[in-house]
Amino acid sequence: MVSTIAGLVAVGVVAASLVALALLRPTIILVVTVMLDATNLNVVVETNTGVSPFKPMLALVVLALFVLWRQNKLKVGWSPVLTALLVLVAAWFVTMFNSVDPPTSWTLFMDYANGLVYFALVYALLCATGSWKAVLSAVVGGLAVIAALTIVHQVVLDNVGNLYGLSNVPLVEEHGAMTPRHAGTAADVNFWARALVIVVPLALSLWAINRGLTKLFWVGATLALVGGLFLTQSRGGFLAVLPAIVVWFVMAGGKYRRMLAYLPLLLLVAIPVSGVWERLATLTDVSASSNIAAADPSLVTRARLQEAAWRMFLDAPAFGHGMGTYGTLFPQYDRYSDQGDPVTIVVASHNFYLEQAADGGLVLLAAWGILFGAIFFVCWRVSHLARSIGRQTEHLLAIGVASALVGWLAASVFLHLSDFRVLLLLAGVAAALDVRVRWAVGALPEPTEVDPPPRARVIDLRAWTPRVLLPAAGLVLVLGAVLVVRAVPTTWSVELESRASVVAADEDWLTAYQRDLITRGQLVPSFTVVANSADFSSVVARRAGLTQDQADHVRVSLEVSRQGGAITVRASARDKAVAEDVAVAAGQVVAERVKALNTPFVMQQPRRPVAVAGHPGLMPGLGALFAAVLLAGAAAVASPRAREPEPTLEAV
Repeated sequence: MVSTIAGLVAVGVVAASLVALALLRPTIILVVTVMLDATNLNVVVETNTGVSPFKPMLALVVLALFVLWRQNKLKVGWSPVLTALLVLVAAWFVTMFNSVDPPTSWTLFMDYANGLVYFALVYALLCATGSWKAVLSAVVGGLAVIAALTIVHQVVLDNVGNLYGLSNVPLVEEHGAMTPRHAGTAADVNFWARALVIVVPLALSLWAINRGLTKLFWVGATLALVGGLFLTQSRGGFLAVLPAIVVWFVMAGGKYRRMLAYLPLLLLVAIPVSGVWERLATLTDVSASSNIAAADPSLVTRARLQEAAWRMFLDAPAFGHGMGTYGTLFPQYDRYSDQGDPVTIVVASHNFYLEQAADGGLVLLAAWGILFGAIFFVCWRVSHLARSIGRQTEHLLAIGVASALVGWLAASVFLHLSDFRVLLLLAGVAAALDVRVRWAVGALPEPTEVDPPPRARVIDLRAWTPRVLLPAAGLVLVLGAVLVVRAVPTTWSVELESRASVVAADEDWLTAYQRDLITRGQLVPSFTVVANSADFSSVVARRAGLTQDQADHVRVSLEVSRQGGAITVRASARDKAVAEDVAVAAGQVVAERVKALNTPFVMQQPRRPVAVAGHPGLMPGLGALFAAVLLAGAAAVASPRAREPEPTLEAV
């Protein structure tokens, strides 16, 4: 009992201290919050204690912003990066208008929306405090320490344990890998590699900024990051870090650019010693038809995943199939899934560009291009303006952010989007640097810290319209949408895969020919046409034992796999159990009708289907609502402020 009370008292003291820090030193709160998130230490703490510090730290950030606002010190400006983010959000909604899986699209959007809230809070505090150097130092230093720990784990501790989650080693052996593959605080070695690639050029910027012993520390941090990257054995990481480093030295100019002359000599020594080339050479195996059997299975599977993404894009090149729907559609596009060959890794395209193209088509790709272009543009502008006023720190940090984005883009050729908040951190630092440097050179009016002017006696509708009426209208629209969502009955959508298989048991040449449903692409579509006759729905309803009222609200359809080999049964109803029963009954009817054809094939299916809840047809309405709210917000931001009245004698 005494120990419990002592623990509670200790927690209370710590909490009170953190609140005091938020009031007195908001920079500390910002640095700790971003460092814990970027290094994935939030997950490590949660794994070991059961409690994640992420939300409490965000609450302290909100408190710090509130205190700055009350002190009239909260100064936030607008940057092209923010406009580009609004364009990206609008593109997400456009892609959801005709989403093939609205619940999945909405779930992914809400996850990204949480990241945008995180971005807004961090960006506001960065603008108010100007503490980007401290934030980036904490992130780079934290990742460097963890990377050094993975080296110690490999060399000294022989990879025993996982050091409380600080040095995970999920892959002990893999085709072509020269060491066990380390993932640091992440669960996937390749995502950990991308995190290290991002911070290597930032470490170079901090090395160039600092002097004396601090400079030596950042040299050691850079070497630790490169060593940690080597232990990931990530081919994508190896290929991505080089352009990131080269871009940094080119953009830094002067003596740093001249240092590039030593790069070929360094590579001639480092590549043979490290054995990196042998690991990279495995990338060519998957493209050689004679070596497919000997190729890295993960590469073969990734090629399979990316081929499906490309076919999805070709089917809907303009708007895609809806954000986050790649995983839903993959079984329909993958020729091997129809033959009972499941994917053994995460079902994602493992290519950022292909997956975004499949989910959102050219519209979403263009929105991402606008965001990346905006970040590069503001980094270039910060570098140019900072040099004009002698601000070397901002100049080098802008170069580091731009080079980090180059590394992220290069690594994303092999990875899908999984670290949205890290990408938003780069965007936030670039935008905050842009605003503060423009304030410094006078290119952007800086908010003053003087007391607000006395309230005008006459109400100016030009000021009230953007500030009050439009936000109020947006609030009414949101409340109306909530009522509509609550009024629309939930509809359960169910999918069931019925696969074609051969009756014959002997594995002879005839059976092999019969199994070849891919090149004989009209076979399974013919089965689908036969099964989906005019009385199909009524027969399924009777088989499922539905009442007339239930049958009136049930929809069932058949769709052949795009590559051949399976029939997808889709059923929807207002009750989950009814939808599942209808799907099972439909699968049974399909199997019976195919069997009645007296062919060497039968249709097999899982015992229970997969069901998801959704609101059919609701996405366009929500998209229109969001567009209206965005329009109202844009009008509130863009409309000119009312001219302040001349001071009266009473005011004087």
